[in-house]
Amino acid sequence: MPRFGYRHRHGRMHHLGMPLPLEEADPGGTVTLSRLREGEKAVVVGFKGGPGPYRRKLLAMGFIPGTPIAVKRRAPLGDPVEVELRGYLVSVRRDEAEILLLRRAS
Repeated sequence: MPRFGYRHRHGRMHHLGMPLPLEEADPGGTVTLSRLREGEKAVVVGFKGGPGPYRRKLLAMGFIPGTPIAVKRRAPLGDPVEVELRGYLVSVRRDEAEILLLRRAS
């Protein structure tokens, strides 16, 4: 039986409101920054929708595809998350973390 993703957690919804299987909702095994735990490492792949200003801000902060990152710590309620990126620490809010697509480092 396939697992299903929902818009608020795992992926996208079909245009009729039906949940898509995770394999379709999450192409290429990518995850958002908000799904990574403390200590996990990943590589930036791109962005998943979101407002243009969020994408531009993340690009200006150094979240460029191919850049390795490491999750250092989270605030008690998960917002913001502190990430090591290009030798410095940066905090990212939940809304921004939801649009940043990553691939877990092996």
